[in-house]
Amino acid sequence: MLTTILIVLAALVAIGAFLEYSVYREVNSTETLNVSGAKSALLIYHPGLTSFTKDVAYAYADGLTSSGWRVQATTASQQVPSDLSEYELLVLCWPIYDLHPAPTITNYLHRAGNLQGINTTVITVGGGIDPLKAQEAMNNTVCNANGNIVQSLTMFRSQRNLAAVTAEAAKLAQ
Repeated sequence: MLTTILIVLAALVAIGAFLEYSVYREVNSTETLNVSGAKSALLIYHPGLTSFTKDVAYAYADGLTSSGWRVQATTASQQVPSDLSEYELLVLCWPIYDLHPAPTITNYLHRAGNLQGINTTVITVGGGIDPLKAQEAMNNTVCNANGNIVQSLTMFRSQRNLAAVTAEAAKLAQ
């Protein structure tokens, strides 16, 4: 009986370690959309365990590109540019894990330092609740770094309304 309990416990620890690594690791992926766009946005997203956060980020990017913006879409990593002078908009998109803002995104903001008043959209992807107000915490982090929040959106996995995210981006881009 004790052996069975130890095996189950070891399996749970291994699964927990894998999830922790998967959720918080930095990955590096960059893509430029609509390279001839008149205005420029830097979209930084944390991919999460499923493709949903990336789908939300790219739905927002579609709204910008359809309105004539160039979007550099990238995952949160050490390679993301910290000089934001060539961008008119910073977009931060991440899933809520552990009821807090994604450390990869907050680490980027700390590396970037002073955001110098750049217009910023914050997109939180959640499972349906945000009891510790992760979005509000990220908004405060952006404001404390001298960013200007122009949109703060929440997308829940249960809704999966990507068209609404695209429409919000198109409204801002006008």
